[in-house]
Amino acid sequence: MYWDAETSTYCTPYRNFNPRTGRFTQPDPHWGIHNMIFGDNPTMRNGQMMPNPNSIMQTGNLFVYCINNPVRWNDPNGTFIMPAMVATAVAVRMATTVASAVTGGGGGSGVGSSSSGGLTVGGGGLIASAGGGGIIGNLRNMANGNIWLIHGTFSSSVTWSQEFRSFLVGEGEPFAGERYHFGDWSDTGWLSRGAGNSVIARMIGALNIFQDIIRVYEATPNAPIRLIGHSHGGNVGILLTNMLASRDINVDTLITIGTPVRADFQLNAGVTVGQHINVYSRNDPIQTAGGQLLQVGYNFRFVPAGRTFDNANNIRVTSWRNPVNVHNNMYNNVDIWRD
Repeated sequence: MYWDAETSTYCTPYRNFNPRTGRFTQPDPHWGIHNMIFGDNPTMRNGQMMPNPNSIMQTGNLFVYCINNPVRWNDPNGTFIMPAMVATAVAVRMATTVASAVTGGGGGSGVGSSSSGGLTVGGGGLIASAGGGGIIGNLRNMANGNIWLIHGTFSSSVTWSQEFRSFLVGEGEPFAGERYHFGDWSDTGWLSRGAGNSVIARMIGALNIFQDIIRVYEATPNAPIRLIGHSHGGNVGILLTNMLASRDINVDTLITIGTPVRADFQLNAGVTVGQHINVYSRNDPIQTAGGQLLQVGYNFRFVPAGRTFDNANNIRVTSWRNPVNVHNNMYNNVDIWRD
């Protein structure tokens, strides 16, 4: 590893590290669909491959340095972390830089971002948006596609009410005639039952849904793919978008509702969607509580989640005041789609 004055980055054999943002400038080339969940040498238990937590943590964001923990880990060649038993002078310098970046919010993460992505805050009605007409008024490129409804943490697919599903694909409605599927990650089958509140649970859940999307895509390759995620289900949708992009499959519509916006759940560089609509409310405390606990040196610091995504059409819900109702009812509320 060496310092390149021309690019102002540290160069490893495989990619460059930007000390100003605390991020690599290229994704980690070591990881792909073949090893991002079970690792390079899968462990078998009762005839089944066991998820590898180390691999899952590293693939949550392919641009971060040492999964945001440079005190414990070292990455000398840019492809795989190892315990930082002996730190070289360069590694110490990089660790200090990354710790500073984490404390200061990092670069390009969108967490806590004030970027509105086209939002215009206005008075009256349930929605304040530049496009008008709630979510429907901001939709583009409607065609006969496949929709995956992805629930949030500690939930299941039954959370999507029959009224909402009928509205979504009914005659004259936003996705009329399209087919919806349940992106169910309520049984990750590892550590605990249910859609656990952890990065690992979301990664395993994304892999399960990914396999279903591939099956449907192979049968209908020309049909648009739409992902609608509530709460951390929206972050599962982010992971799915990255995974599908690695197969050169594009997501046409990504809708995140009440999703905790975090640095470890972002679209990878170069990954785009046809349209990303993000719905949030400033009265939703559960969204910001979905942040992450980061280790900086020997201390831990909770970083609240943000509300808006960079490069998304961020739509703010303006009316509701009850915090529980805001978070738990936004995704099923037809008025948010129509207002």
